[in-house]
Amino acid sequence: MTTATLPSKYYDDDEEEEVDGDQIIHWSNLLFLPFNPTVKAIVLIAVIIKTVMGPIQAVYPIVYCWDTLDYDTSLILLKGAYLYLCDPIYSIDTLLHILHRQITDEAMKREYLPKSGFLILLDIVSLIPFFSLLQDGPCAPVEFSPNIYAFSEFVIIYRIADSFSILSSHKIWQIAIGYTLMLIISVNCITCFFILLTMLGFCPRCNDGVYDWRKFVFQKFNETDTSFSTYVYAASFVLTFFVNNQYDETKPSTINEYILMDAFMLMGYLLLIFVVIPKMVAESMLRLRRMGSYYPKVQRIIDETRRRNISPKAHEDVKDFYSLIWEKRSGITSVPEVISEIPRYLRVEIRLDLVWPIFYHSPTFRKTSNSYKRWLCEVIRMDYKLPGEKFFAGPNCYTHFYYLKSGKIQLISVDDGVTPLITLTSGTILGDISFYLPTPKRKVFVQCITYCEVLYITRVDVLSSLHKHPIDRRLILQHAKDRVRHARTLYTCKQHVRGLDRTEDEGVSWVKKRWWEISDAVRSNRLSIGIDALKCKFSVEETAYHCAKYIGQLVLTGDEQLQTKSSFLYTKFPWILVPHSYFVVIWHRIVVGTVFFVLVLYPPYLSTKSCPMWFVLFQLWTDVIYICDIFVMLLTAMDGQDNIGEDYTIVIFSRCKTGKFMLDVLSSVWIETLASVSGFPQLYNLLQFNRLIKIYVLFSKWDIRKDPLFDVIHKIALIFGSFSMITSYLLYMFDRAHVELRTSYFFGEIFVKCNSTEATSKCDIEFTNPYIILLAWLLEFIFYEYLPGSLLDIYVIIVISYIAFLIFVYSKTDLVAMFYLKYREIVNYQYFVSNIKDHYRHYKVHPGLLMRLNKYLICHWKYFKGMDVLHPNLLKNEPYDIYWKLQGEIAEKIIRESPAFVHADPAFIKELAYKAKFLMLPKNCTVSVFGVQTKTVTWIVQGYITSEYHDLQGEVYKKLYCPGDFVSTCAVFLGRPSLRTLYASTECEVLYMKVIDFFHILKSYPNEWSFFDVCLEKYMPVYDKMVEDYVKKYKDLAYYNSKGLLITDLSERLKHYMRRGFICDVIGSVPINPIVSVVLSRRVEQDEEALIYTASKFAHFYLIMGYFDYLSDMPNRNIAFYMIIKMQVMTILVTLGACHYFVSRCISFVWDDKYNMINMTRRNHCWLPSHLPLDEHPTLNQLQIVYAESFNLAQSGLMRFNLGKFHIDREYLGVGITLCILGIMFWFVMCYSLTLLVLNFRGNTLFQHGVGQLRRFLQAERVDKKLIETAMTHFRYWWFRTIEAADTLLHGGESLERQLVSAATQWFFLPGEVIVREMDLSPWVYIVHRGSILIKQDDEELAKLTKGSIFGQLDGIKPRPVRITAVADGYADLLQIPIKDFQDVIGDETRERIKHCPQAKHDFMAVKKTVIENPYNSLPYILRGRKTIKLPWMATPLRARTDTWYARWLYLCWFIFPAITAFIVLLAKAVPDHCEHRIYWILFVLDLFHIVYLLTEFYTLKLVVQNGECVERIQKWHTFKNWSYYIDILSLTIPILTHFTGDWNYRLARLLRLRHFYYFHHHFCKGFKSQIAPILLKFVIVFLSIHSMTCGWIYVACQHEKFPIQVPPLPAAINKTIDYDEWVHPTQRRGGCPRLTKNFIVDGKVMFGLVVPKNWMSDYIVAITHILVIYTHTEIDIVVSLTLEEMYYKVLLNLIIHPMEIWVLSCAISAVYTKFRELFTYDYDVQSLILYLEHNGLSSVLLDSVKEYTKQLWQRQRGNWLPELAQQAPQCLREDMLCALYMHHVETPPLFRELPEYFRRQLVTKLQRVVIFPGKYIVQEGDIFSCMYFIHEGEVEKWYTDKSGEKKMLSLLSTNGYFGLIPGLFPNTPYQFSYYSRTVVDFVFLRHRDWQDLLQGYPKIKYDLYTAAKQLKKDLQKNIL
Repeated sequence: MTTATLPSKYYDDDEEEEVDGDQIIHWSNLLFLPFNPTVKAIVLIAVIIKTVMGPIQAVYPIVYCWDTLDYDTSLILLKGAYLYLCDPIYSIDTLLHILHRQITDEAMKREYLPKSGFLILLDIVSLIPFFSLLQDGPCAPVEFSPNIYAFSEFVIIYRIADSFSILSSHKIWQIAIGYTLMLIISVNCITCFFILLTMLGFCPRCNDGVYDWRKFVFQKFNETDTSFSTYVYAASFVLTFFVNNQYDETKPSTINEYILMDAFMLMGYLLLIFVVIPKMVAESMLRLRRMGSYYPKVQRIIDETRRRNISPKAHEDVKDFYSLIWEKRSGITSVPEVISEIPRYLRVEIRLDLVWPIFYHSPTFRKTSNSYKRWLCEVIRMDYKLPGEKFFAGPNCYTHFYYLKSGKIQLISVDDGVTPLITLTSGTILGDISFYLPTPKRKVFVQCITYCEVLYITRVDVLSSLHKHPIDRRLILQHAKDRVRHARTLYTCKQHVRGLDRTEDEGVSWVKKRWWEISDAVRSNRLSIGIDALKCKFSVEETAYHCAKYIGQLVLTGDEQLQTKSSFLYTKFPWILVPHSYFVVIWHRIVVGTVFFVLVLYPPYLSTKSCPMWFVLFQLWTDVIYICDIFVMLLTAMDGQDNIGEDYTIVIFSRCKTGKFMLDVLSSVWIETLASVSGFPQLYNLLQFNRLIKIYVLFSKWDIRKDPLFDVIHKIALIFGSFSMITSYLLYMFDRAHVELRTSYFFGEIFVKCNSTEATSKCDIEFTNPYIILLAWLLEFIFYEYLPGSLLDIYVIIVISYIAFLIFVYSKTDLVAMFYLKYREIVNYQYFVSNIKDHYRHYKVHPGLLMRLNKYLICHWKYFKGMDVLHPNLLKNEPYDIYWKLQGEIAEKIIRESPAFVHADPAFIKELAYKAKFLMLPKNCTVSVFGVQTKTVTWIVQGYITSEYHDLQGEVYKKLYCPGDFVSTCAVFLGRPSLRTLYASTECEVLYMKVIDFFHILKSYPNEWSFFDVCLEKYMPVYDKMVEDYVKKYKDLAYYNSKGLLITDLSERLKHYMRRGFICDVIGSVPINPIVSVVLSRRVEQDEEALIYTASKFAHFYLIMGYFDYLSDMPNRNIAFYMIIKMQVMTILVTLGACHYFVSRCISFVWDDKYNMINMTRRNHCWLPSHLPLDEHPTLNQLQIVYAESFNLAQSGLMRFNLGKFHIDREYLGVGITLCILGIMFWFVMCYSLTLLVLNFRGNTLFQHGVGQLRRFLQAERVDKKLIETAMTHFRYWWFRTIEAADTLLHGGESLERQLVSAATQWFFLPGEVIVREMDLSPWVYIVHRGSILIKQDDEELAKLTKGSIFGQLDGIKPRPVRITAVADGYADLLQIPIKDFQDVIGDETRERIKHCPQAKHDFMAVKKTVIENPYNSLPYILRGRKTIKLPWMATPLRARTDTWYARWLYLCWFIFPAITAFIVLLAKAVPDHCEHRIYWILFVLDLFHIVYLLTEFYTLKLVVQNGECVERIQKWHTFKNWSYYIDILSLTIPILTHFTGDWNYRLARLLRLRHFYYFHHHFCKGFKSQIAPILLKFVIVFLSIHSMTCGWIYVACQHEKFPIQVPPLPAAINKTIDYDEWVHPTQRRGGCPRLTKNFIVDGKVMFGLVVPKNWMSDYIVAITHILVIYTHTEIDIVVSLTLEEMYYKVLLNLIIHPMEIWVLSCAISAVYTKFRELFTYDYDVQSLILYLEHNGLSSVLLDSVKEYTKQLWQRQRGNWLPELAQQAPQCLREDMLCALYMHHVETPPLFRELPEYFRRQLVTKLQRVVIFPGKYIVQEGDIFSCMYFIHEGEVEKWYTDKSGEKKMLSLLSTNGYFGLIPGLFPNTPYQFSYYSRTVVDFVFLRHRDWQDLLQGYPKIKYDLYTAAKQLKKDLQKNIL
């Protein structure tokens, strides 16, 4: 690095420090080793070893004491790494991280953030050998302490999450691998802890015998080492709770194990519900968001084009365009806005890389300077052209320079407009010289023949660039002169030649011939080698009047490329196919069909011993198709290879580099033949599964013609089907090859005889029915019945189940995300409608106005689902041609055909059409009102409008306006009030534009304006006289017609019915049994008839679904509520139907002719559990049990697990298939309901989250705490808050009021909050709506403004300093109106009134007479609601604000006491009689507290309206008018009846106090600071629900006087496994919750015993475990239903748990959405930007730079420096916050330091912030970029170029320095130095254009500032001469 002093010819406008070369710290490089990727990988391996081996050491001393790891090389290496490498490596890493935190300056140079102190503390804890230090000896016996300290190494598991970026990464494979590693390590840790507790004993006798969980697998421990077997089975038991799949019979056996199992279940449930699913839902939303957002927008455009445009092909063209845009650009047609957050240097580099072909191909710009190119690249834009679109025609060819980036165009002769002269393709330049020549007469125009992408520059931008760069200006203009001179020379030569052919004379033929000659010469030269390759010889020119000097600006298209419908790009061998030609599409369909049949046929038939002949032929067909597909793919051009010519090698090599090519090769190689030849014939069939690799082709890319939801469902079905098909048959083949696998464990009872002792031939399937394997595996996997027989079984099932778990999570979250995206906008609109109506109801708006609003909202819901309201600028970023097809053509047609514009200038009509907008109006909507000035120009597009007017005699006349009519002609043209009332007689669509915009356009056409002037002179006096007469006479008349259109035509109604429910009604009404009998050609049995009858009645199901759809089809109704109820009703009805089927599969009924039951017979394949007896001829009681259990069975299918020991037959598959269908339906219902709940509640905490984000940002910037609290208080008031004003001053009547209100925005201010400051630029007018405002000037109070007063800039539309300061005197509501809108609304008469008002000179106007406020619309009434109390001894009332004793008291009375009361009351049903007295005293104390609460309610205050005023009244005896008070009294009095009746059920009346949860929710959970309270409330609700279900189970199943069933005697082996210190036989205790023992076999039948706990506390533990098993869907049978009551209670539990689970999951997803919304929004924007840049061909180096920058930007500043909420703050508050942040920067330069304080305060609000990482150029020498930089943090190097061209560093700028002052003040001044970031630099910058409004508003300050700046600039440049 070279350091130099400042040369005299450079001016210096920054603050600098000299550089000391000795400051560089070379040895510090070692401190950054932890950030090296290789070192991080080594540390990760060490972390994995430590976190795995550390917990194992706590139970098995395999490292220090055992020789387990000494028998294998890999294990020896593992042991050595753990002993000698892991701790040293991790110690060095930790030490370097600690040292790294101490050198922040050097760290900023390397871009690395310091590690958190808490994480370093965890690292240190993991390194301290607590276990070794506290252990008595290296091989001491296992004890809880110190062995528990061995788990300290597990705490660094966070390093795995950090290494794989699980929280921030969006790569599915990365998340899956990281999560899998963390899960394995966590399960290992929990397993070791579980084994440690097992070794210590779960019960007092557990060390004396096998009484714990090991008894269920004890007989399998002899398979290998006992310790290893124990570990494996314990790990499988622990993993059960995390993947929800039980692997063995293992169950808890002791009370402590039950408690631990509850903890495991909760851990697994919380992990899945609150971590895994919300994270993956967010990832799915991010992945599918583009598709889910693009499709509805495009469909709306297509539908609108189809509806409006008369051309039958217009919507098809639009659809094709958007399909192409999605294919080529992923639907991104404009630069994402997130690019604005990227520093300028990177933006310029990106732009230069994207538009470099312009500078490369254009002779005009090729030799310009780098600074000129950097400036010009920022104004180059991209546009998209549709096939057939014309451009570079008319005035456009003189003002635009075009570069054809892709596509093909033709030059069309203007003589006939159809003759193509020449065809050009990508690389062509048009208009290179047009900017610099007088307007010539063009003989051609350009037309696209394919989709084209063009880059263009406008003439204005080029002229501006020439103005800023004088040297380049001279170069470019000289080049233009030379080209013109050369052209004239050629033309002169041409004049001397006679008899030329026209085409030759024009030069078209010569261009074609000469271009191809040069092209062939260049192509031939490329094939040369040696020195000749550097030379390229061209043939000599044959003419003197043509020259090929500039022919490189054109790129001609070959004949093959012109054949757009051809299938070949190159017609000679080897042919090159067009990517999307007909042949390629048909071939792809053949391949897809083949692959689908491969997926369906290969697995089952390869698993058989002998394949049928047709399958052998199909194998041959498959191999041929696969090989041919490789050749077709190699010869098919890739996208973007349209112009490759005959160079087919490019295509081949491009294809070979793709991953798909490798997959195709792997799927086509005959590996099985190689294996057979190599001596492994047994692998022949297995290796043919490689053909299934090609199933990736089944996962087609999404296209705009498909609904994204169907695409997601299709892919989910493919994933599930492929997994099931491949896994089942591979597993079967693996099972046949390994006899140690237990076949029945994987495939159920069909293969129950297949074991290691029998020949495998007995288990081989017949090829006639090969799919039995798939069905058997599915049923056993979902509803398992058999147990594993070996460790290999456990290994295999763990792998399979974990893959299935990942597929389940992926599929479920994808479906939820797609539902979310599908219904997001609909729910948003309903949410918007609900909020706006609640807002107006809260402010007591007139019901009539609400009805009108409701009609408008319903109309837009009916036609557009409210999308035009939420997204009014649908076509904002769409190509112009799309806009024209959708709106422009029809608008132009309607305007042109209206009588007032029949002979108007076409250009004038076209401009009107461009400005006009479409709007849908509801029926009876008023378009204009008699006597009110019309503000819009309106044409009718569809529908009818009725006009009412009166003659002089008062007669009412009506006129009907039809589609195409122009309404209110006179009122619009003459600018006077309308003499007619217009309203929509039907729902109609209108075309409208503002009158102001209409006249602005009209004035730009002098000819049209002259005609209009004549019209005014002729008709204005007459119309004014009519207005004066009519308005005065009839202004009070009003009339509305209520007629509407109703379709009554019978044929139309019949067609509608036939298309909808006719077939379903026929099926549901007509007897189906006879028809089925005829079809089946056999007699239908009675059971089948009943089932058919039941199924046919479900045909009417659509009526119920349609009814709920009808109820929810309103924008003001909650769609989530109705749809969730619909889904629950559907679930219950389907469950009832399934129950009927299940009963019929278990019992056969016989009926007589009158349908009376005669007999019942048990079926052999009944699914009833073995512990429930069922006779051959069941009794009625047994029938009731079967029916109750059928509910449980159906719900088992719904809840996706077999809980109840049901026997699901594998031969009669009807029950199993029905259960699978129920499971799929439940999955769909859950995802659908979950999505609606998330949508319904997702926005409730966003505002709070935004405020919290702002608080954290201000605190991090060390802003004054008082200012932070002020900002928080303001937003808190906004949270609580969410117009008849000025007419007394302005006297404009109702019309003025309407227009002012429509232009106003409502603001809320706190007491003492400053609204505007004196001398500030405040371009608004404020109207006092509520409250009062103090007006001050020079700190002297001038006036106090009340309702209706106005203040602000009352004159002019150019902002100027206001003359007063306005401060809120108490709470105040204001209406804010921009000054331009204010001046547009008021008339000349009002302006004169303001001008002559004395107060207006001080920028305010106070009302003379106080306006009486409606008390119900006053601030005290609006702000009501906070609980207030005034006890007799209190002097002032006390409000329940945070941290007051009254708030804490309400917290107790509304939340804690009711929760405790409910818990104890419910628990009282589960405790024995001897514990009642304890409960009594606890309840008595709680009742006393409740009595005190009721007494305090007498002294609460309530705001009431009395005599027109709001007053606070103490309730006292008014409390008895509240019905809820009586409920509280009942909760006290009813329990007293217990003492008189002895019935303790009366105590349940105390549960009425749970209604106080609503008060708690309303007052504490919906508050601004409420973050913990909502979580606590939800937790308590869930906890009490589970507690109540537990107590209910104890009441139903555990308090029998006599045990309900006969318990079989337990064998001695089973008795030995039961600890009778904790359990007893059911007959030895009254009541008790029975649990299952280990299974045993009696007479070949699997049986189980029952035992009950010894005490009631253990009963509770067993019962809550059973409830948690159901709630978490854990597949462990510990309790079974024994009685009819228990069965129905379990049904009830499932009905409660299902919606409860959906609600809990929706809360979890909503919380994660709120917390990580900014991250995923930012990442989506970044992904959009990266996709956009990729599609535009950005180089990979720059693309990586963008990715790295955006990643680091998020890590440092969360993607944005100032939270978006700060921009919504009022002007003065925003000034205060930004002044606290950045004022010291503005005060650093002497030029700004002397400016007035009020100017600097406003200047700070114009600053922006950006971060730049080390080693980047901020600006380069010679750049013209009018911006000044202030260094907030970091260091910047200042460089210059000396006379010899060498770059040298001049100085170093540090924190609080600045540079670019002169370029920032003088826009055309280039930078004289280059500035380079040495460290991570946090900049605050000020663009010249951003503060021009301030300079214009303060001309004196501008003059003084620039006078001083010019002097400074002169002083800095004084030595230049």
